[in-house]
Amino acid sequence: MLSHVFGTAGVRGVFNKTQTPVQVYRFAETTAFVFGRGTYGVGWDGRKTSALLARTITAAINSTGSEALLFGLVPTPVTAFGARGRMCSIGFSVTASHNPPEFSGVKLFNGRGMELSQSDEERVERALAVEVKKNSTKFGLATRDVEIFYEYRGALLSRYQPAGKRLRIAVDCAAGPGGLITPYVLKGLGHDVIPVNAQVSWRFPGRQPEPTAENLEEFGRMVPNLGVDFGFAHDGDADRLVIVNRAGRVLPDSVCSILALKGLEKT
Repeated sequence: MLSHVFGTAGVRGVFNKTQTPVQVYRFAETTAFVFGRGTYGVGWDGRKTSALLARTITAAINSTGSEALLFGLVPTPVTAFGARGRMCSIGFSVTASHNPPEFSGVKLFNGRGMELSQSDEERVERALAVEVKKNSTKFGLATRDVEIFYEYRGALLSRYQPAGKRLRIAVDCAAGPGGLITPYVLKGLGHDVIPVNAQVSWRFPGRQPEPTAENLEEFGRMVPNLGVDFGFAHDGDADRLVIVNRAGRVLPDSVCSILALKGLEKT
């Protein structure tokens, strides 16, 4: 792997071409070596390659003597939530996010549930550049922790009061794990929800996973015909969200950011 391993959000590439299981194993092993013996969270999206790489990462974590908590097939924000809630050294989210199906990737979150700082990324990159034996004489355990999924949903529902006005909302989940969370939470807050592309599929049959205006063209035509107040659209791992107004137009990201800030003020 090259000295500059991290991109804008973790590491990614075309599976078995520019990113192989061997590279991912070494990346995870080195990360666990850098951050020390402890507990590491592992979650993955619905890509066919993600479940395989999650097992690869788990084996690498265990080989350094650390414990792995397996969060399962979850949206990326659940892994970040789990890293913080379970006081993990690092949370590994196995996802290629908004990239096409042939891509694979890994995002890292620190124990506060935030993306790694540049200095922490550089620590991992420096360790990768040095060939040293990182295995431990002690082998760690891997434990399923599916409860974190339900804790995350519950945390979202408890953050806000039930809706004073019942809205009709379409949600395009991009055939990613966002379909396991967003429609449920919106319904729990008292809204009528029309899920679209809510089945989890590594093929992304409905549209490409990046929620651009071009990829959301069909959803944009659908929204006015459904008679909804507006629509939400996720990317492939549900750490991005865009808003489509009732006329079917994709709104600028700044609108979503302003609404998120207003929501945080109320919590």
